[in-house]
Amino acid sequence: GGGLGILFAFWGTQPLSGLVPEDLRNVIRLTVDGRVLAFTALASVLAAIAFGLTPALQGSRFALTEALREGGQSSTPGRHGAQRILVVAESALAVVLLVSAGLLLKSFLRLTEADEGFDPTRVVTLNLSLPAARYSNPAERNRFVERMLEGVSALPGVRSASAVTRLPLGGGESRRGIEIEGRPARPGDNPGVLYSVASPGYFGTLGIPLLRGRDFTSRDDAGAPGVFIINQAMARAYWPGTDPVGKRMRFDDATPWSEVVGVAGDTRQQDLAEPAPPMFYAPYAQDSWPSLTVAIRAAGDPGALENEAERAIQAVDKDQAVYDVRTMSEVIENSVSPRRFYVLLLGIFAALALGLAAIGIYGVMAYSFAQRTHEIGIRLAVGAQHGDVLRLVLGEGARLALGGLAIGLVGALGLTRLLSSLLFGVSASDPLTYASVAVVLVLVALIACYVPARRALRVDPMVALRYE
Repeated sequence: GGGLGILFAFWGTQPLSGLVPEDLRNVIRLTVDGRVLAFTALASVLAAIAFGLTPALQGSRFALTEALREGGQSSTPGRHGAQRILVVAESALAVVLLVSAGLLLKSFLRLTEADEGFDPTRVVTLNLSLPAARYSNPAERNRFVERMLEGVSALPGVRSASAVTRLPLGGGESRRGIEIEGRPARPGDNPGVLYSVASPGYFGTLGIPLLRGRDFTSRDDAGAPGVFIINQAMARAYWPGTDPVGKRMRFDDATPWSEVVGVAGDTRQQDLAEPAPPMFYAPYAQDSWPSLTVAIRAAGDPGALENEAERAIQAVDKDQAVYDVRTMSEVIENSVSPRRFYVLLLGIFAALALGLAAIGIYGVMAYSFAQRTHEIGIRLAVGAQHGDVLRLVLGEGARLALGGLAIGLVGALGLTRLLSSLLFGVSASDPLTYASVAVVLVLVALIACYVPARRALRVDPMVALRYE
């Protein structure tokens, strides 16, 4: 069994490895190495000893006189307590895993329906890193970005193009301490606030609504007074009940005061499952960075613009490399890929546990009723109908499944509390998930009992009685 399991592992790890998210591949490596082989060998030997020694010890204590007194009659249902306990335990474990997988799946589906705060359709992104040797000062970086965006915006099929340093759900973050005009700063008052730098037209390109005030313009250059745009979460946190447009703030390192000229809609920045945090933006011309992302909204298929946009960028600087080209839909998919992988992995384990529970129920029922052939023959001989025998078999299997279900549901209620931090829009005690798992387990148990039941129905009373 261990050897066969190793073969399945060799076959299964290759397709499963392809599903591991890129940012987890350095952490999760699905390979069958020496440690896996040693563990499998040890587990197989221990299982053989544990589950072979118990019936061997029971057999060594077998009372010969009792067996002769029974006259060859088969055992009764109470003789298989150990097997039934194992089946109940398998069913309980399957319930816990199925509930956990069901909650995570439902949470993942809710997560994919969450409002990102922007419109990802027909948007493609390209990442740039300006070399320090050629772009050592802000003026050179500003000139490159201005010319680059002009070239990309002029491409056929491009509705708008802009640059930003921190793309929503793109990974990474920048924080700056701030000071609000008219509010004396005290130690601990200004923890770092999420901060990004964007070019004019960024909010329109990503479909982020501008709720109040204005967008950045070409006039917001290095020689103009400093300006900021804040998101709605920051407006609520720092200017509750008032209009922040026209108010002034600055970085906490005593830089000049900058005016808040607009309030943008909230966007999920780090994780779709987390509410939008307070955040503010500065114009790229006033705080240029060497690393940035170019966002392009297309009129049609955004993938068709990838090569054209790269050529437009290299027309400005032929040596400028472009990397990590993705649509915004792919950016969102990548942000939830770890959760998708965990749901898939837990789902596989839950399916295996359910399969083991079904095999266990089938095995116990098949063995039990093979031993009770004589009893079933007598029942049929004295007038029992096929429906009575069917209810007998299915009833015993259902009792095993219900015993495991009761224990599993109690265990799941306790253990799924640990999953609460991973759930989004779903309660850890979601009744629909628990009810669905209960129905699935009972149906699987009845299906597992069907073959023994059919076999019991085919018992010939005369043949069964001949065993007496």
